[in-house]
Amino acid sequence: MKHRGRLMIAVLAVMVLLCGCKKQQPETTWQTILPNTGVSVELSGCEVSESTDIWYPEDGSPGQELCLLRVTDVPTLTWYHVTAENVEVAFVLPNEGGYQGYSTSEPIEKVDYCPQDAGEDSLQYRFDTAYSFIITVTTDQGTDRFLLDARRDI
Repeated sequence: MKHRGRLMIAVLAVMVLLCGCKKQQPETTWQTILPNTGVSVELSGCEVSESTDIWYPEDGSPGQELCLLRVTDVPTLTWYHVTAENVEVAFVLPNEGGYQGYSTSEPIEKVDYCPQDAGEDSLQYRFDTAYSFIITVTTDQGTDRFLLDARRDI
């Protein structure tokens, strides 16, 4: 009987520890509604500074001024009312005059960006690779793009 009581105390202690380890959702640090698609997007898990910069498509067409999000840590992006088919992630090469698109390598899902369990009717990616990306969201309403500069000391 004495051992059973100790076992129960040990089980309760483990349960309390496991409850305390519940993964906390990072606090949202930036959010917007994309103008052309109407998609709501949030960024969390890091500090962010918002500005604009020029993105030069790889095909040589004129550059476009896009929203640039510079982050200090591992960012998590969450989109609402879209699926993975609506979101494209590509690398961009930062340089003095902006960001240059290139296709010599493509980001790898579950390596460069990891899908997270975001719940129903939302899509969430954590960007583990310390690099720069262009995010393209396409719906029936239109297309939006923004730059995510996740370069940091690792």
